[in-house]
Amino acid sequence: MSNRLTELHALALETDRSEDWARFYQTFAGTSLIVPLSASEGDTATPALTEQDGVTCVLAYPDIESYASLIGAPGEYAAVSGVDLAEMLAPQTTALSLQSEPGIVLLPKQLSWIAETFGAEVTRATGSGVTIETPEAPELALMEQLGAAVAAMGADCPEAWLVAMREDEGSAELVLVLGLSDSARRIEGELAETVTRAVQTVTDLPFAVTCPDRGAPLMAAARKNGIGVGG
Repeated sequence: MSNRLTELHALALETDRSEDWARFYQTFAGTSLIVPLSASEGDTATPALTEQDGVTCVLAYPDIESYASLIGAPGEYAAVSGVDLAEMLAPQTTALSLQSEPGIVLLPKQLSWIAETFGAEVTRATGSGVTIETPEAPELALMEQLGAAVAAMGADCPEAWLVAMREDEGSAELVLVLGLSDSARRIEGELAETVTRAVQTVTDLPFAVTCPDRGAPLMAAARKNGIGVGG
C-alpha cells in the first residue's frame, strides 16, 4: 500500500485534479497506518510529534515494514486507519507527516476534508439467507463514484459487483461485493469502510459492502446477477 499511496499522491500533485486528490484521500483513509507513541497509559496515548517546515506534525508510517526499517529502535506504536487518524487530528488543527518515500504532509484542512467525507457510519453486509438480484438502473453519480472507489484499490480488488440484496420479503438494498486479493484480506475492513463512506457522499440509498471469499457462493451469485464495477 505504501507505493500506491505515494504514486497517487504524486499524480494528484502533478495534475491537481479533484478526482485525483479524491482517489489519494480515499486510499489514505483506508490505509492502516503505524503511529509511533511518545507516551501511553491505560487508554490514553500521545503520538510522537515532529516539526516540518515550521508546522507541528504527528508522525505516521504507511506500514510496519517502513516503520521498522526507518527507526533504529522501534518503540510503542498504534495501528490506526487513515480516516480515524484524520478524525482525531482535525479538531486539533495538527498536520500529519507520513514517513514514506518521498514523504507526504497532510495539512489540517486536508485532514478535515478526509474526516468529513469518509467519517460516516458504515454498514457491512453478511450475505447470509438473502436473495441476490440485479439492481434496477443505478443512478449515474453512484456508478461513477463506485468506479472511482474500486479503481482506487487497484490490484487489491481484482473484481467488484453491484447487486441488490433482499432478505425474505423486505426491500432490496444495494450491496457492493468486493473480490479482494489475498494480500488485501488483512485490511478488508478498512477498504470496505472507505468505499462505503465514499458512496455515501453521492447517494442516500441504503448501501452496504461485503467481502466474501472469491470462491464463495455469494461471489458466484454476484458474478451472475450483478453489475460489474471497475476493471
